[in-house]
Amino acid sequence: MDAITGRDKEIPARELHRLRTGEGGDDSFVVRADGARCMRSSIEQNAPGARRLHYWELPGGVIELSRVVHHDEMRP
Repeated sequence: MDAITGRDKEIPARELHRLRTGEGGDDSFVVRADGARCMRSSIEQNAPGARRLHYWELPGGVIELSRVVHHDEMRP
């Protein structure tokens, strides 16, 4: 719900950030052909395999949910 309403941007514990194509800080961000940006938000903290939410932020602000993954999963 936080992602859909935009509230995740205001909650530090969500650790919201754009997903990158690799593990390096210089790797490019994941962007679809339609211009949508892949975002990654924490659902759980301090747990083995803590879950993360991946979602797409489309041009114009529409949110498209992608999937819930474990911490080490980086595929959109």
